[in-house]
Formats: sequence, structure tokens, C-alpha cells
Amino acid sequence: FAGTRVDGVFRSTNRGTNWTAVGLINSKVQALAVRGTDLFAGTTVGVFRSTDRGIGWTSRGSMPANVIALAVKDTNLFAGTYGNGVFLSRNNGASWGTVNNGLTSYYVRAFAVIGTNLFAGTNGGVFRSANDGGSWTRVNNGLTNTSVLSLAPDLSGDLFAGTWGGGVFRSGDNGANWTAVGLTGAYVNALAVRGVNLFAGAGTGGGVFLSTNNGINWTAVNIGLTETVVRSLAVSDTSLFAGTDGGVFLNANNGKSLTSVNTGLMDTVVK
Repeated sequence: FAGTRVDGVFRSTNRGTNWTAVGLINSKVQALAVRGTDLFAGTTVGVFRSTDRGIGWTSRGSMPANVIALAVKDTNLFAGTYGNGVFLSRNNGASWGTVNNGLTSYYVRAFAVIGTNLFAGTNGGVFRSANDGGSWTRVNNGLTNTSVLSLAPDLSGDLFAGTWGGGVFRSGDNGANWTAVGLTGAYVNALAVRGVNLFAGAGTGGGVFLSTNNGINWTAVNIGLTETVVRSLAVSDTSLFAGTDGGVFLNANNGKSLTSVNTGLMDTVVK
């Protein structure tokens, strides 16, 4: 699935070769999350749910907020918003409540889950909650750039944070301490993990980068990428998809090249 800036949600069943519009047409879809057979979409006017692979959508609860991040943890659904902090739903989005105790920044751009811990990336750094948002603790020691755009855990439990102009940071102790691990100066809008491979999607002049050693070294994988503003990354089996200002691109082999897969995608600014 791909969420776009103005034309809603698109679905591909053949690894991006073809796309079909499946709902929320003329909506700005900024985040997607899946739990079981349910698909959730975060938009500028709240959260919507589809139970039929995006064909039909229903508005979920009363939440007059601009939703820019979604996360599923156990039976809970979390929504990160532009200026209103974190919302929690325990009933598939039918009702929502704010869970902002301890948050000092309410612009929540990203989430990550490691074990019982939920992490929120904000423009004031990273916050951690061990009780499903009941309370938050700021965990920024060593995070010299606290404008966090993206979060991703790897298979060993390390947590990576992409920042606004500060590159990538890594924490091996649930956010207690952070170390800069490369791409200094980059605006890292997205992070994704596939096995031992860590991918970073960067802003203007960046594109997609790959690290196979926890961020110590990075290699650009931009051959064939005609638009270097990367806004999102997603992994499906052995495939990596990059959402950009020029549509969706596919990397299928950990190599240095990507292939445009935009047939049927009316809006090519993919969030």
C-alpha cells in the first residue's frame, strides 16, 4: 500500500508493477499501519480504517488532529500528530484518548516498538513509554540533534533515529544513550530494516543509503532513482520500496539500483 499527498491510498499486488486507487480519494494520507486484516490510514483529519484491503474506509472516532504517524502495539493503536501529541485507541480506533504525560514536544513524527517499550520521535527528541503511553520519559543522552524524523529497531534490539540535518543515531540500551553513526548533515526522513541491512531515505540531494554494519558505513543505492527526495521506506519479504516525490521505486536485491514502479499511480508524491 502507498499513501499519497492528494490522491489517497493505492494498492499493488505485484510488487509495485501496477497500482490501483482503493480509497480516500482526494485525501492527504500521511501514515499507514496494519494489524491483522485491518488497514489504518492517518490523514490531516484523523484516522480511517479499512477491513477489505483498502476498498472501503470508515472514519475512526473523534480526533480532530493532523495524524502523521501510526503504530500498532499488541491490541493498541497509537497516532502521532502535528502539535497534539499522542493519541491511544484500545478498540480499533472507535474512540481515542490523549496519552501525553511527560511529553514536552507534541509534534510526533515517528514510532518504534521494542519489547514492552514504545518510542516516539518528536521535534524535541525521543521519548520512551513502558506503559502504553501512560507516561513518557525523554531519552536523549548523546542525541545531539533532537529533531527526529524517523525511528527503526533492528533484529538485535538496537534503535536507530533519523534526524533533521543531523544524520542517523543508534542506541543499544532502549534510548538511554545515543551515538551518531553516519550520514552527518542528512535529513533522514525514513528508516527501514531488512535482515542485517539498514536503509535510510534522505531529503533533497540524498536518496537511499544502505548500511550493513549498524550504520558505521553507508553506501548510496541510487542508480535509477530519478527523484532523490525520499519520504518513506517499506520492506516486504526481500523487496525494499521507497516512496519519493517522483513516485515509488523498488530495490529487490540489496544492490545499488532502484527501479521505478509507478504504473497506475496518479499522484507520485508518496508519503
